[in-house]
Amino acid sequence: MIDKLEENKVSFGSIKEKLFTFKELETLLNLRPFTNNKRFIFIKSADRTFGWHNNCWATDKNCWPISLIKKLTKEGTCYLTDCSRANLKINNVASQLEKKFNSPVDCHIYFSLHQDSASFKKHKDGAHNFIVSCEGETKFEIFLDKKITKKLKTGDYVYIPAGVYHRAVPLTDKRISCSFAIKLPLGGTREERTWLKIV
Repeated sequence: MIDKLEENKVSFGSIKEKLFTFKELETLLNLRPFTNNKRFIFIKSADRTFGWHNNCWATDKNCWPISLIKKLTKEGTCYLTDCSRANLKINNVASQLEKKFNSPVDCHIYFSLHQDSASFKKHKDGAHNFIVSCEGETKFEIFLDKKITKKLKTGDYVYIPAGVYHRAVPLTDKRISCSFAIKLPLGGTREERTWLKIV
């Protein structure tokens, strides 16, 4: 599937496996380094900086309090950055994309718990995006010469080149998607993708 992507062409398709689940998301949200103010983003406040006092054992400072995360996840869309190694399946997709484009790839995990959750309005990105629906359904609107609308279900993907305007609209109360950002300009140091196994 990834080897057929064309760098500057929007495309849709599906993959065979579910990349990420709400159970895995629950684990990450309860792991303090995944909820620092640089990694956990609430879309309504994406352009603001927050800080908190954390306990003496915290190696990552300014981590969102769980009580506030619970409140925010009820109000709108959130996402986690720097997640290209969140599990083996995500790591493998990121590895394939890095080989395809010869450029570093990150994974941002977007999620919402309510269909009417606020999300990004029509926008364009400075990176190519390979977006996979992991749970729930999302409508993607792609703005080219004419608007393309496509509903993504679990396992479906859309590839959106940098600079192409688009918008994601949640269609179900619970949804997760993995957005793989491909760095531009292409090239640069890539992640080590060897997966550590404990026997």
